[in-house]
Amino acid sequence: MPAKILEQAKAACADETRLRQALDGADIVPLMMSLVHLTGDARWLEEAAPHIKGGWRFLASFADELQRRIREKLVDTLKDLASGRVRPAQISDELVTRMMHSSVGVAVPAEYNAVFREEAGFDQRDYRSVPWRKQVSRKQLADFHVVIIGAGP
Repeated sequence: MPAKILEQAKAACADETRLRQALDGADIVPLMMSLVHLTGDARWLEEAAPHIKGGWRFLASFADELQRRIREKLVDTLKDLASGRVRPAQISDELVTRMMHSSVGVAVPAEYNAVFREEAGFDQRDYRSVPWRKQVSRKQLADFHVVIIGAGP
């Protein structure tokens, strides 16, 4: 499990009352997205999709019962992560695309997957790097110097 997620789950669960208060005051769409991210359970997307008409908070109208279930499942999931009973899900590109569609209520081109993955911290991959075609030693990298001209201020 990525150490950062484990640390964050443990910190969040250290005071369950405070965690629940924070979740009660949080926007439900990002909470649902966090739940899908951690569990990989896409059923939340399907259940919520009819209630999201756009990317702004006022464009989502979840029933109180659905909001309660999302918050409760998120608390349970964070507890399970903090205790080590479960690991965060590995999110496929297909699920990332579905998450983007659901979160804003419209189709989002798959070309945005890499940006979304990087910004959301879904994995450790550096999407801005260029992979080497063959293995390069640390010494070669340390000895390699580049000057970029015309890259802006």
